[in-house]
Amino acid sequence: MKRFIGILQFLTRIPIKIDIGFDEEFEKSIIYFPLVGLILGSIYLLITYISLNIFNIYISSVIFY
Repeated sequence: MKRFIGILQFLTRIPIKIDIGFDEEFEKSIIYFPLVGLILGSIYLLITYISLNIFNIYISSVIFY
């Protein structure tokens, strides 16, 4: 779990207030890259879906720029 949180902190700007220290075997965390991508994709999908239902397509496209 420490490696997943570490790679989530490394690849995103999501603020997680957990100090996991330095991982000597950081390269083993590469298996969590697809999971972090899935989490980010889900967040983007949710934001897009909500913004398209609230605003028109032109304003929704500006949100992600």
